[in-house]
Amino acid sequence: PKEPATQKALFMLGRAQAENGNIAEAAKSFEKLLAKPEEIALANLRYISDICLQAGLPESAIKANQEVLQRAANKNSPDYEQISRAAKERATFSLGQAQTALKRYRDAIKTLEQLLQDNEKTAYFLDVKFLLAEARAAMNPPDWEALEKDLYDILMQASSPALRNRASCEYAEALLRSGGAEKRSSALSNFQLVLLADPSEEENLPLLERALYGSAKILSEQGKKESAAEMLKRYRELFSTGKHLNEMIKFAAE
Repeated sequence: PKEPATQKALFMLGRAQAENGNIAEAAKSFEKLLAKPEEIALANLRYISDICLQAGLPESAIKANQEVLQRAANKNSPDYEQISRAAKERATFSLGQAQTALKRYRDAIKTLEQLLQDNEKTAYFLDVKFLLAEARAAMNPPDWEALEKDLYDILMQASSPALRNRASCEYAEALLRSGGAEKRSSALSNFQLVLLADPSEEENLPLLERALYGSAKILSEQGKKESAAEMLKRYRELFSTGKHLNEMIKFAAE
């Protein structure tokens, strides 16, 4: 689309599709618009980024957010004065999200670290740390030290029990993967913290499953069969047909 009227019509079509729940179709409409991102209105770029991320089209989200950040850096841009610090942070975070989704982990780490460098008190702090941990774990080789620090920072700053449990679980799993007997003991402690979560709250169940599995694995390696059997018992109570059941049985038997 080249003419402004055509672009406007295409954006309106995409927005209508999104509002009717057709996120994938909306994202495809917006993908066409992004052939010329410089001609898209600022507010529309933000909306397009959100929809494309939801639809699993991170490349389009990258184009949209890069365009916002280019305007924010260009004093001659008509939008320069309109782009607040918060809007710039939102675009930077969304860019990091999209880069992570595309497995461009080095780019994502650079983007997200820059966001924290520009404002260490950003409202996206916890989300940024989770994304950084994900990206660092996927690097070859993984950056365990920095990853552990990211998750530890979340543990220290998160006020939500759900976020702390998620960070504890991911921190324990990172410690396990990075090796060392001392780290395994610390991993077990973090898994045990997660096991205090209320199983009646559905959001806790995936974390409880991971924590029971991780705990049983460590306990088995430490030769603590009775404790591993306790983890198995609780696992059966919560996940009678769980994906780790066969392994859990082996852990309790070894």
